[in-house]
Amino acid sequence: MVKKDINSVEFIYCACGCQKTRPKYSKHGINNISKYIKGHNRRELKKPTEYIKCGCGCGETRLRYDRSGYEHKFIHGHNAKGETHPSYIHGQCLSKYKKINVDSKQYEEHRYIYEQHYSVCVLPWCIVHHINEDPHDNRIENLMTMTRAEHCLHHHKRKDMSDRYCHLCSSKTTDMRKYNNGSLYALWIRDKLDQEKRWMCKRCYDRRRGH
Repeated sequence: MVKKDINSVEFIYCACGCQKTRPKYSKHGINNISKYIKGHNRRELKKPTEYIKCGCGCGETRLRYDRSGYEHKFIHGHNAKGETHPSYIHGQCLSKYKKINVDSKQYEEHRYIYEQHYSVCVLPWCIVHHINEDPHDNRIENLMTMTRAEHCLHHHKRKDMSDRYCHLCSSKTTDMRKYNNGSLYALWIRDKLDQEKRWMCKRCYDRRRGH
């Protein structure tokens, strides 16, 4: 490998205006001219001390551009204030669950109230469920425990399939399948060849496919 002479390397000023220099050509050859120092290609130094008001409406000011040249509209942490917050509900900003600090530790209030009232420790795989579905109603009579699997089944209730029947054989029963949690569900298939796309059972479906 032929060593390059340091005195023959041509240097240029960075195009961002920082007055720093860098080699004109990259290590890949003279066909690749680099105008910027690494990371300076997004710098905007034309208005380095331009101040703007925070976009949340608090009235405070901040620099429009950071030292890397990125434009900002909010003070750090203010972009999720007021109506822009994902938990903005009914005119106030609320998280899903209320939280409290006890002995410099943060707890979800509904879990803490349940543990203190019944003198138990709610394990990580248990859920303290709100009976009336209001996550901010932490009255002890509104709280009950259940496993995560029970909680999922409670909030994702199955559809009532008692009125379904096969339009080919008039059967009201079909094959059953298992969910990952072990529970069973009825397997009904829409008949795409039927103009009304009525239901058919798994047995008629397999018979049509020649299984």
